[in-house]
Amino acid sequence: MPPEPEAGLLRSAIASGLAALLDRSGGSLHYQPSGGAETDRAAGAAWLSQLIPGTSPDQIVIAAGAQNALHAIAATLLTSGGRVGAGCFTYPGFLAVARRMGAEVVPLAMDEEGILPDAFDDAAAAGLQALYLVPTNDNPTTATMGKARREAIAAIALRHQVPIIEDDAYGRLPERRPSPVAAWAPELTWHIAGLSKIVSPSLRVAFVRAPSVRDALGLAADTHETAVMPPPLNAALVAGWLTDGTLPRLVAAVRAEARARMKEAQAILPAARGDPDGYHLWLPLGPGLSAPAVAAQAVAAGLPAVPGQAFASGDASSEALRISLGGSRSRTAIARELRRLDALLSQPRQSYV
Repeated sequence: MPPEPEAGLLRSAIASGLAALLDRSGGSLHYQPSGGAETDRAAGAAWLSQLIPGTSPDQIVIAAGAQNALHAIAATLLTSGGRVGAGCFTYPGFLAVARRMGAEVVPLAMDEEGILPDAFDDAAAAGLQALYLVPTNDNPTTATMGKARREAIAAIALRHQVPIIEDDAYGRLPERRPSPVAAWAPELTWHIAGLSKIVSPSLRVAFVRAPSVRDALGLAADTHETAVMPPPLNAALVAGWLTDGTLPRLVAAVRAEARARMKEAQAILPAARGDPDGYHLWLPLGPGLSAPAVAAQAVAAGLPAVPGQAFASGDASSEALRISLGGSRSRTAIARELRRLDALLSQPRQSYV
């Protein structure tokens, strides 16, 4: 979860935003259309059009968080026995959804920019129902695709006609935001822009840009089956923030706090990889260290660490930890936790077996 901005900015924005919303209209207290109210979808379309030109409100579906969106998109694209490509380490929430659908997750080789084009090309040639990716500050590896990599992935998808599920959870956090893959393959890409990782998971709002209006209508029906509608007050609150400029201010505050935490974290653990604007680390472990064993001891000591195996999309293994720097903990508390982890890693190797 993202770090909370200082001075109670988020709590103040929620309180004032809801008060203003209730003063204006009581419409948000009622059932809303599947996929979100028209005014809220229009606000989302204007926001996404900044990076994906030509986005229409009729292509927008508002889901009850990104996980709700992933479930509905997977239900649309994946079938039992089908194949979906993903990085060899990727978001466990998607792995759970794909496996529930009975789809085979094809692990794709990665480097410091994420999924390798050649690996995707080979898998696509063998047949894929979709490609799942987190292009900016990948969870867990922290990899961010550069422009050339994004263009290459889009070109391969277009050549093989493979739909893309672009989970851009962190895409609006960097100050210099790269264009999403959807900008190069809009007719194939299901672009998900959630609020959980850039503001707060409590909002449960995600804007999905479907490849077409027809796709959006189908997706709205699928989200209705699992959540009926996005939470109306939350969706209207976020739409208001998009309109009056509150959302960019909140994201900027989260970014500033994330940068401060990341700078200090990398000074304490220089071997860890992390995006300058992010708030999680990917820490490869030295020879002879077991990630599950280290993580177990770290968690017992109050450190938020997850072994890399929890993110493996196939048989690939990596003795690495994903470490969270977010939440309401103070910078002082996080620095103390990281120093304790550094001390833990310096202990004799037999402590971890």
